[in-house]
Amino acid sequence: MVALWGDDRTVSRAPLGLGVAARHRLRAWGLVACVGLAALLVWGSASAATPATASAPDRAAGTPGHAAGPERRAPRAPGSATATDDDDELPFRLSLPTESDRAAWKRPGFRVEVGLRYGLVRGLAGLPGGEGFGVATRMGVRVDEDWSLLLGFSYGAATGQLGTGLAGLRYLVTAEPVWHLTERWSLAFGLGLAGFVEGGSGRDDPDAAGRDALVAPYTFPAGSKAMPSCNGAGAGALLRLGWTVVLGPLSATTFSAQVDAQQTLCVDDTGRVEPDTAEPIVRRQWWQHVGASLGWSFSWR
Repeated sequence: MVALWGDDRTVSRAPLGLGVAARHRLRAWGLVACVGLAALLVWGSASAATPATASAPDRAAGTPGHAAGPERRAPRAPGSATATDDDDELPFRLSLPTESDRAAWKRPGFRVEVGLRYGLVRGLAGLPGGEGFGVATRMGVRVDEDWSLLLGFSYGAATGQLGTGLAGLRYLVTAEPVWHLTERWSLAFGLGLAGFVEGGSGRDDPDAAGRDALVAPYTFPAGSKAMPSCNGAGAGALLRLGWTVVLGPLSATTFSAQVDAQQTLCVDDTGRVEPDTAEPIVRRQWWQHVGASLGWSFSWR
């Protein structure tokens, strides 16, 4: 009830609160409005996420504002490539085959070889022997895959027991055909000149008294005691087995084992000459030796 006193009258009004039925209807309408608003929001979100579909002419021409279709590339000629291509799209190419180092060493051409040797030399029939280190040099040509032709020169010490052995240098110069058995193994045959260069060996002179009495050149018979020094040369031969490791297209290394033999005409000059012919009075003696050595060398082509 609300009382109004303006005119000394009392006025009755309906209560301000809504009835139960009215309140239920209001709630129902509010729920319907909320559901509709939610549906409207969902529909708007879906429309924004879906791209616009371009027409067929627009897709073909790529008209701005429309989504263009998948790009189609024109076919490339075989073997062509561009900087923008991916690695997996580059054409597959095979590199040219390269010649192996071993094959290069089979080709004909000039060869040079330098190495070290350690060897023994033994005299036959009681002649002096020795051992020592030396150097070896060979140069020549590779004729074909199977053969080479070299000129070899080796020079080294030959020293033995003091008073009985050699005390000097030994050299060997040979022409050597080389047979290449395989890519690594080779067999060389050498024939040429071999000799000794001796100084004071300390060996006893087998005929010291007769040396001063000589009036003509003299040659000792076979089996005689060795002269105190030998300076001379003679025929020499060798057989060498080599095992080569190719280091590259221009270099290789070889390990070798060699056997050799020589016959040397030793000469001892007395320092006097014949009165009638003015020829030097010398003593001569034939020496026979065999030897064996191991070597390590480097070759270049």
